[in-house]
This record gives sequence, structure tokens and C-alpha cells, in this order.
Amino acid sequence: LDVAISLPPLDRPTDSLQLRFWLFAAGDRCGTFSVGYMTDLGNDSTFVVIDSWAATEWSTFEYYEKIVPLCGVPGNAHIVLRAELDNANHIWGLDNLVVEPLPPCPAPTRLTVTGVGLDSIAVAYSGGCSENYRLYITDGVSYSDMDIATSEDSHTFNGLSQATRYTIGVVSDCSSDVSDTLYIVAVTQMQADTLPFYTGFEPGDDTLWRCVNGPSTTSGDPNRWILSSAVEYSGSRSIYITE
Repeated sequence: LDVAISLPPLDRPTDSLQLRFWLFAAGDRCGTFSVGYMTDLGNDSTFVVIDSWAATEWSTFEYYEKIVPLCGVPGNAHIVLRAELDNANHIWGLDNLVVEPLPPCPAPTRLTVTGVGLDSIAVAYSGGCSENYRLYITDGVSYSDMDIATSEDSHTFNGLSQATRYTIGVVSDCSSDVSDTLYIVAVTQMQADTLPFYTGFEPGDDTLWRCVNGPSTTSGDPNRWILSSAVEYSGSRSIYITE
């Protein structure tokens, strides 16, 4: 099932605008939702994708904010929202759609971790209206490879510490300005020196353990793993996951 709607005509050049909305997938078989443009609404072959998302990219039954810069869209084009459903019983939802002027330097719209090692993290990024980016990574205490300028769409940070939570940021570099920063968090892998490796998640059990996303103590952690005394088997602590 393929369903599309077009936005009404806009009163200014399309490539000077961006879309902002909240997107919802009711089930992981919703297929793909795309924002694109058509130069001829009567000819489906003129549809060009600007950005798209698969329902499997995030937790279903939750709304996520999406921003789509329209830079590079032809002036005579119609902006189209398109849903390709894998199953008729699953739906896409969209709310609070805003059409607004582009900021002076639109930020990247995607930043993903593509690989994690003992001392390295690889990322990929895209979006915005510039082909140039700047990157940084920090463990919250010090910066590594601060302010990398690149025209590539991926990068690997090397020489990192094991079992450490890092925040990675990327901005669009528009020569005379830079965009807001898009962030993501990743944790390097841990290698036990000897086997068997054991932890009871107690204070002082080991120094390398960092759970999945850092030594979380609250449910606000992005990965929802919590280190606490709520459900321990023995001793005073364990880890558990919760909404």
C-alpha cells in the first residue's frame, strides 16, 4: 500500500524552507515514510526522495521529531509526504507539521554509530545543506580529535579508552557560520584481562564495567539500563532495564 499527499503551494521559494514535524509508527511493519518532491503530481516517476525513515529505525508507538531542510529542491516542485505500508493493519502518524524558513546554516539530520571497538568508534552523518562538516568527541572530561573539518560522510575516532562512554557531535560547516550540533552517545567495548570474568555489579567489583550506556543510576539513561539495589540476586546491586 503506497499513499502520498502533497503540501499546498508555498508563498516563497521552496529551497529557502524546511519542514519540522513529529512522526509515529504503529508497528514495525509500517514500511517506509518519505519526504520528497514531484515536479508533476500526475506522474509518479517524478517523485524524488529528500529523506526517509523505516519503522524499524526506532521504538514504535512513540513520536519522534524530524527536520527536513528543502535546500536544493526545484522552485516548481511540490513537496510530497509518502508512506509505503508493508501491512494494511499498521499505520504511520504525523502531527504538528511546521513549514518554516531555513536557518542560516541547517544542522545535519542524521548521525549514527556504524562500528564500535575496544579503542574506536565509527560514525556516519548526513543532511543539512552543506557538504562540509566538523566533528568532535568527548568523554565528558577531555576532548579527542577536537574540531575535525571534513567533507566525508563518515569518520572513525581511534585511540579511545576501553569501556568508556563518549558523546559525539557533528555540525554543518557553512564557511561563514556553523549549525547547531547533532549529538549521539556510544560506549567503547571492554576486554577482560583474564577468564572467567565476573562482576556482581557491586562497588569495587571491577573498574572496566560500564553497563551498555554508562554507569546509569536513573531511568533517564538513553538505554534504560539501571545499576541499583532494586532486584539483586545476591549482594546489594544488580542491573535491570525499565521504561
